[in-house]
Amino acid sequence: MTLVLGFSQTDLIHLPRGIISEHASVHFTSIMALAGNVLQALNPAQVISPLISGGSDAHEVALRLSNLGFRGHYKVLTTALPCADMVRAEISNAAPEIVVSLVDISTPREA
Repeated sequence: MTLVLGFSQTDLIHLPRGIISEHASVHFTSIMALAGNVLQALNPAQVISPLISGGSDAHEVALRLSNLGFRGHYKVLTTALPCADMVRAEISNAAPEIVVSLVDISTPREA
């Protein structure tokens, strides 16, 4: 199960291939709607969100996920960053029990 925060199904159509497996079970919700009962009911292996969305950033999302007991993989979708390792380290330090990766989505999806 993949939990997608802050994106719509239409947004994901335009992402590079491989971000989400074609056969994955996917649930979409807003970052504001993220709550313990959602995580408990879905039990996602991974969570995907943009670096910044709707007044929240990935650092805040990682803290919230950690506080709600999430222990899976957190993929943060972003465009190219000049100091990506530093950004990833800051997010990881906020939630060390979560595996954080930054995914550069600046390459358009191939047809």
